[in-house]
Amino acid sequence: MQKSSKILLLLFGLSVLGIGIFEVSRPRPLNWRPDFTRTSRDPFGCYVLYQELPGLFPEAGVTPISTDLYTWLRTRDTTRKASLVVINEQADMDPTLAYALLDFTQKGNSVLISSHTFGQTLEDSLGLTVASEYGFGSEAVEVRLEGRAWDSLNPTLDKGYLRTYFTAVDTARAIALGVVRFEAADFATGNPVAQERLNFVRLPVGAGQLLLHTTPYAFGNYHLLGPGGPYAAGVFSYLDNAPLFWDNSMKSGRVVVQSPLRFILAQDALRWAYYLALTGGLLFLLVRSRRQQRIIPLMPPPENTSVAFARTIGDLYFQHGDATDLIRKRIRFFREALRSKYFLKWDDQDGGLSRRIALKSGVAETAAENLLKTIRQLERKTTHTESDLLRLHRLLEPFNL
Repeated sequence: MQKSSKILLLLFGLSVLGIGIFEVSRPRPLNWRPDFTRTSRDPFGCYVLYQELPGLFPEAGVTPISTDLYTWLRTRDTTRKASLVVINEQADMDPTLAYALLDFTQKGNSVLISSHTFGQTLEDSLGLTVASEYGFGSEAVEVRLEGRAWDSLNPTLDKGYLRTYFTAVDTARAIALGVVRFEAADFATGNPVAQERLNFVRLPVGAGQLLLHTTPYAFGNYHLLGPGGPYAAGVFSYLDNAPLFWDNSMKSGRVVVQSPLRFILAQDALRWAYYLALTGGLLFLLVRSRRQQRIIPLMPPPENTSVAFARTIGDLYFQHGDATDLIRKRIRFFREALRSKYFLKWDDQDGGLSRRIALKSGVAETAAENLLKTIRQLERKTTHTESDLLRLHRLLEPFNL
């Protein structure tokens, strides 16, 4: 790798590292979206409220509901009284859930719902109408509790969607517990006019009570850490001193699993089977990757190039047409074979040489004699033809030379 490439890679790596450090270390921006979950520390989460509830109900205790609200209402022990708290921006209950909640209340339990809406079924059953409006001036509102010793408690709330109130209630049943004050514009004069609207009522239902509150933002972390702490304590003081249950399902900030595996993950048996399958697959891949031998490449056997070399040399001599040189080399090769293979010395005066060659080579004596005679004739000639080369080759074939 070139030096310039290394420098560019180093600069790129340092840039990525710097961006990562900046993203990790920079302050997290505040999330002003409504959440109302017991674990959220955002301005409109309910972490502070949930942590303070055990102090407000030291003998009753506080328990979060782990299932959906309808399942909890239908499966809980109805012989023991309890208090239920539902806080959210919207609590639109369908008819099934609304009737289950009313049945729960009629059996002597207390329910506190703080929301901008309560669902058409619940509102029609209780004779309620809820309205909301936006302010053209200051959005701040003042909330106040009626009765008991709370007349002087008037905290001002300046964040959130706060201008929701009851426009109609069943006066024969509903008991006013609190109001919300704010300034609204007079369209005739354009001047702000002070308004006071009902935002907290108590409705007896059978042997129990239903507390409806239209300003859920008052229970957010932002206001409880400010002037709204005593106000929240006053609202919860209307609940009975019974085991308190906190709803987790009807929350704007509730984490909903969007995975296609949500049904499997929601069932204990299927969830553990899925985890075991994943673990087994990972272990299989890990073990197989360590024990599986790498594929050995095929090694072709060494090629015998002697035949190819001889063929190439033969083709070279054939192309040049030099029969004389080739005949001389064949004769020299035959003489060397006599010496090294048959241990015989070439001697033109030896008349018994052909017989000894026949005995050691196994070739007929007449063939050996014809070969010696032909060699002597060819050595006496100065030029040779292809027919001479062919005749010598045929005589040498029995010797495998």
